[in-house]
Amino acid sequence: MIKKMMLLATAIAALVAFVAPAAAQAEAIVTNSEGAPAEEITAFSTNTLSTTSLGLTLSCAEVDLNVHLTQNDTETALGTGTGTANGPNGGPCTVVGLGAPVTITQILVNEIDLDGGGTGTASFTYLYDTLGLECHFDGEAGITYEPGSDEIHIAGTLVGPGEPCPTSGEIHGDFTVLDEFGLPAELH
Repeated sequence: MIKKMMLLATAIAALVAFVAPAAAQAEAIVTNSEGAPAEEITAFSTNTLSTTSLGLTLSCAEVDLNVHLTQNDTETALGTGTGTANGPNGGPCTVVGLGAPVTITQILVNEIDLDGGGTGTASFTYLYDTLGLECHFDGEAGITYEPGSDEIHIAGTLVGPGEPCPTSGEIHGDFTVLDEFGLPAELH
């Protein structure tokens, strides 16, 4: 009888040892493909558009954001990073309707903050050059996502320096979030 109880206790201990780490790994808003809290993520979009106060729409074939998560627990995922944006075939982005090239020279993700309830915020800056004119936008965007997915949607406002550059604008797009292994991350 004692041997059976010892065997049962050993089996329970082994089960707890196996289940506890798996449960602890899921205790983050962004998990990687192994179920552990992600530390590095890449978010890419093929439909992000910026519409300026001058009535021009900037379009890029792909926007890639690389974010280091400085906090990623059950209450918040917080990070900063950089990014790139390119037009078709790796060339420059364009002004819709005009075809004018727009080179995005720098993207800074000042902060991304996901709250674990399907929403979050982002602040960012991007510098661009079009037809020899160098401008920049500072942006604030709301983020929405469906828990259990790897997709986020952003929509927000842009503030520019003014003449001859745009004074304001709007931005929106959908991003797929990948983990440090290049595989889909899961948002909680």
